[in-house]
Amino acid sequence: MFKKVLRLVLYVVVFVVSMLIFSGAGYVSGMKLVNPDAVSVPVELPAPKPYDPSKPTIAILVGTQSTEVADFLIPYDVFSAAGAFNVYSVGVRRRLSTLTGGLDIMPDYSLDGLDQLLGKSPDIIVVPNIDEFQDAINPTILVWLRNHASKSQILSICVGARTLAEAGLLDGRPATTHWGFIDAAQQKFPNVKWQRGLRYVDDGSIVSSAGITSGIDASLYVVAQRLGLPAAERIANDLHYPDFDFVTHPQVAQYHWETPDNIFYVNFLFGAPRSNTGVLLYNGVGELDLASVFDTYPGSLGTVLNSVAPAHQWILTKHGLALLPRYDYNNVPAVERLLVPGQNAHQLAQTDTDAWLTDHSSVSVSYLHADLPDHFVFDAPLLDLARSQNVPTAQMRQRRLEYRPPTLELSGAGWPWLKTLQPVVVGLASVLIMYVGKKMLAHRKAAPAPQSTQYELVSNRG
Repeated sequence: MFKKVLRLVLYVVVFVVSMLIFSGAGYVSGMKLVNPDAVSVPVELPAPKPYDPSKPTIAILVGTQSTEVADFLIPYDVFSAAGAFNVYSVGVRRRLSTLTGGLDIMPDYSLDGLDQLLGKSPDIIVVPNIDEFQDAINPTILVWLRNHASKSQILSICVGARTLAEAGLLDGRPATTHWGFIDAAQQKFPNVKWQRGLRYVDDGSIVSSAGITSGIDASLYVVAQRLGLPAAERIANDLHYPDFDFVTHPQVAQYHWETPDNIFYVNFLFGAPRSNTGVLLYNGVGELDLASVFDTYPGSLGTVLNSVAPAHQWILTKHGLALLPRYDYNNVPAVERLLVPGQNAHQLAQTDTDAWLTDHSSVSVSYLHADLPDHFVFDAPLLDLARSQNVPTAQMRQRRLEYRPPTLELSGAGWPWLKTLQPVVVGLASVLIMYVGKKMLAHRKAAPAPQSTQYELVSNRG
């Protein structure tokens, strides 16, 4: 009886360990999507954006290692589109910073550099989700925020509220954050009056937004405060943003984790190998266009993005943000296709695209946004994600983005049952191999020893 129990336990261990090894490979691969490797920097740095002392200044903070890409690029694009502000990306130091998904940027100024430039506090400080908020470098950001908090309006985007709470700036105040983080935030920061069911919360000197695309509403709201509602509406119309009503009516149904959201774990743990896709960077590309690509695809946990340009040199976005591609046309790894973001990509990137096709004619090129010119930029990657992976993955990503368009018809494959059951199949196969191997070994031990031949007996006597 004891041997039978021991054998059963051994089979269970083999089954579980096989599943864990399979899932571990997916985990390691998935973490590469969240925190890509660093990239080398050319010796010559791009010039900082010029300063106009007649305009209010907006400082958008960026971490040294991993800042949420859409949290950062959304306010950068919206405030820049207003044309009435100095909009700067600001890091602890002026060193290359990687946004989630693998987009590398050079901050316009360091914290000290901006202080020296202005000689005062920025008019508005924007705080996106900075993933390494517990790192040793973060106290510098917290101290800088505390020093300027009484003189600047502060806008947090998504989980950027965590940094404000860490700095003690939200104690006793109402605030909101991403629906997937708000429960944890309530436990960790009980002195904050966390609000649910709102795209943003205005508490005077601090405005906090909910998940990711809620940052559009909060940014437009701040624009409306400063420049009037018509200015904010003009920006929204230029962006084809379908949810402008949230700017004046931020109340929404609060999202909660639901069973379909478990596709996240399926893709994260069992998604390897992942597809390899190139993203063309070119001068004049829109920040929001980039945000939709570098957030949606890696966030699905099914696609690795590789930024590429004809040469390894600085690229300037529509509003002057300095980007650095990870690869040039000669050293880019094998990719399944090349995405060309931007609604004006046919005009701005045609030369670069033609040069790409000269040496990579077998790789398909997709003008993601230009082929859907009247859509909001997040529509195209979500529609493509539903077609290329499956609808549940696109729906999960849409909810994580907190993007709530009135109509967006996603079509594609349903739940990926084969992927879901892969680790179970691997575990069962491992148990079967062990069982068959054990039976074969037992059979060999039970087989009678071969009889000696007459010749061998005679030879032995000799």
